[in-house]
Amino acid sequence: MTVEDVLTEATVLYLQQGKGHELEFISKSESSSLGWYFWLQGVDGVYEIEKKKELRPESREFYVRYYPGKTEPVLEDYSVEEQLLRFDEEVFDDAVIHRPLEEHEVCPCCAAGHPHGRSPENCGHEMHDRHAAETGRPKGIPRLLKKFLLNKEMFLIGALCVTVNTNGAVSAEIKTKKRLVSHAKDSIRIMQEGHPVELVRKGEINRNVPGYELSRKFMEFFGPCLLGVSCQCGQNPSAGHGGIEESVDTGNEWVMIRYTNSRIKEAIL
Repeated sequence: MTVEDVLTEATVLYLQQGKGHELEFISKSESSSLGWYFWLQGVDGVYEIEKKKELRPESREFYVRYYPGKTEPVLEDYSVEEQLLRFDEEVFDDAVIHRPLEEHEVCPCCAAGHPHGRSPENCGHEMHDRHAAETGRPKGIPRLLKKFLLNKEMFLIGALCVTVNTNGAVSAEIKTKKRLVSHAKDSIRIMQEGHPVELVRKGEINRNVPGYELSRKFMEFFGPCLLGVSCQCGQNPSAGHGGIEESVDTGNEWVMIRYTNSRIKEAIL
């Protein structure tokens, strides 16, 4: 079984079991032959995995990216270039996406064919506006044509390797750092009211993203919750992580976050 088969099967099985409390939406990427977007519950931004290279038929490497929400504090840790792109409406699509409503959540006008002769937008029911806000969230991903033009390093938080072992078990690991730091090669300026304003001086830190924190949050879903449904270890994927081993101090070294048979392990490289 190939990695693509495993990921497709795991996604289908996970959705068939009900998306539970971990995932709001999932979508296959149209800009990659093998990639997905994940909208996790309680997370403002969007995770993406995109095929990087095939190491061998049973092992693939993926880029892992995190696109922060526009009001999310972590966006300030990204580079100036990434921040400007995130606020560019021509680059990012922030149209609202909605989850299907349960019967008890639907506004009476929406459920009963507008008995008051009004459209749902101005029906006057308080719950209409409330539920519209509760069930929607910004899409928050690059527009398709713009995605092809983005540098592969943009919004990157780590590298994911998924392997199908000979015994049929699935393992995954993300290589990242506690802080992903980069410095400005040149002075970064923008124009404000016709005058250049220096935002970052040459040599100063331009990017200081919490790669470990963001990657860890994704792996806690991707491993036990998603891959766990297809793993042949005889465990219930909803039964928890099966144990997490914390490293004492990752410093700023490379860190590997591993998932194997419902366990997440970390190792300093």
